[in-house]
Amino acid sequence: MNKRPIPTLFLRYVAPLMVLGCAGWFVYSMGAQERPERKKPPVRKSIPVELVQAQPHTGTLDIVVSGVAIPYREVQLAARVSGEVVFKSESVSPGHVVAEGELLIRVDPTDYEIEVARLEQEVAKVNLEIQRLQLDKENTQRVLSINQDILSLRKREVQRLARLRNANATSASEADAVELAMLSAVQQTTSQENQLRTFESQSKTLQTTLELATLQLRRAKLDLERTEIKAPFSGVVIANHVEQNGMLSAGDIVASVEDTSKVEVRASLRGDDMAFLQGGGYELPQVPVTVEYDRDGKTYAWSAVLSRQDGLGVDEKTRTIPVRICVDNPTQNCGSSNDSLALLRGMFVRVRLHCEPQRPLLVVPESVIRPGKNVWVMRGDELQIEPVRVARIRNGIAYLHTHDSALNRNEQIISSPVPNAKPGLAVSMIANEPRRGAIANGNRQGSRPDAQRVLTSSATAIARP
Repeated sequence: MNKRPIPTLFLRYVAPLMVLGCAGWFVYSMGAQERPERKKPPVRKSIPVELVQAQPHTGTLDIVVSGVAIPYREVQLAARVSGEVVFKSESVSPGHVVAEGELLIRVDPTDYEIEVARLEQEVAKVNLEIQRLQLDKENTQRVLSINQDILSLRKREVQRLARLRNANATSASEADAVELAMLSAVQQTTSQENQLRTFESQSKTLQTTLELATLQLRRAKLDLERTEIKAPFSGVVIANHVEQNGMLSAGDIVASVEDTSKVEVRASLRGDDMAFLQGGGYELPQVPVTVEYDRDGKTYAWSAVLSRQDGLGVDEKTRTIPVRICVDNPTQNCGSSNDSLALLRGMFVRVRLHCEPQRPLLVVPESVIRPGKNVWVMRGDELQIEPVRVARIRNGIAYLHTHDSALNRNEQIISSPVPNAKPGLAVSMIANEPRRGAIANGNRQGSRPDAQRVLTSSATAIARP
């Protein structure tokens, strides 16, 4: 019997057994190890946030801009007649105050007084000629009346002689003599009537001459009055261009006077400011205005009113709308300062326009306005993102339009940062201790817009799985 070699037996029997043993040992060792504990996913920590409440705006809305005081009216006084300056008031110097009707300049009136006297004599002469013509007219009318009576007698006599001649009771020579006398009476009557018509023409000519002389006299008296230059209103002399004994020609400027009864302020408004003022027409409403000026740590204020646009349209360079504010009493202050100060030309002032918004507004802190002009609102227990239309931002306060907006009154708005904010993010209140936030309603007359505040509260934003 043949014996198999040892290597063959090892490969056929021993090697497979060894492989099976190693595999069993590996399986046993793997099953004997303890399974590691499965850790729960970490819970996201709470993010505290603050809420502010959107409050409706009440009262007025102040639009604050800068402006400069300018004269309400500045007039250049000019000579209206020629001549030598024989009187100059001491008030005709820059900075002096003049009263309405005060005599400032007098031009030599001698020539003008002579002209007035000459024309007065001319008018008197024409009046005398009219009176003489009227007397001649009355005399002629009386003579005409007599001649008309004579003519009537001559006509009756001619008719009587005509009857006698038909009866052969008179001669032809007597009839001719009577007719000749009648024709002479007719001639005299016609002459008187023609003279009366001539008187009528002469009367119209004299009347025209009288009217012309009267107009010339009126002009001469007006020139005589114009030899005195008086202040047209109360104000301050700005410039002087004439001296005593100097010569003036008609049209020469003698002085410049500024009206101090009122003062205007020139300011410029932005386009979004006009939305609170302009109702659709060209005229602006009479909005009350407070004009303020700071000096030496004190604030002086004057009551004013929005007057009009300074021209019509938008300035091409600044893209603003120039307006004029009228201060009716520039010497009466309405501020808290006990000192009195007059509003003068050239002062750089602060202008507060107290506007009444035509549409309702909501008031929130400026910090809650997110990029893209959105706000984060908490509704129920979810965060929502709402777009807003900002009407105006002033002193950290944002005024929002409610027209065509989903933002409601008393809406809870998130004011603190929220990482990865998105619609539907769950939020919940974790603290109910109110904290005051900086927000305000409208005010006027210099009160700070952060005087009124709303409550804020803490909350936690928790991401839902």
